[in-house]
Amino acid sequence: MLATQGDNPNYLVLGPVVVRPDEGWAGAAGAGDLGGAQRRAVLAQLILAVGRTVSTDALSVGLWGEHPPPTALKSIQVHISRLRRALPDGVLATRPPGYALEVSPDAIDAVRFEQAAERGRTALAEGRADVAATVLREALDLWRGAALADVSHLGRGPHRRRSRARWARCTRR
Repeated sequence: MLATQGDNPNYLVLGPVVVRPDEGWAGAAGAGDLGGAQRRAVLAQLILAVGRTVSTDALSVGLWGEHPPPTALKSIQVHISRLRRALPDGVLATRPPGYALEVSPDAIDAVRFEQAAERGRTALAEGRADVAATVLREALDLWRGAALADVSHLGRGPHRRRSRARWARCTRR
């Protein structure tokens, strides 16, 4: 079941990885405490693949590269367990061979950025420069720094490359 924006926090990756409460989400005990960089890196991978299963192998590569420690699977399970305590009930699903974040894509700042950038480009192409400027300014306001800024573990991985490609795609003229 997908959580909707009204009962779900916002998942932010356009800057440091943050889960920001929405008006309708009060959170659980310990909510919002995402823990250290590895746990935020796990969450970031799930956010960037919203609705799709991310295998434990992919999570492992995102955290440790091609040479994970022998305890990698157990570490990932602990991170998932603690994330479940910090997030609304039911949004972090176990789906063999891994896990999925089941939230509305609108709860993710990167998705909202892409949508706004597309609306801005469309308005510009239609000759509505004033509308385009407003919408594109709103899109840029979603950025709080470099994407995934506090998750250095992903800096060499495919998610960082996808984030850069997303930025380039959305800002081309």
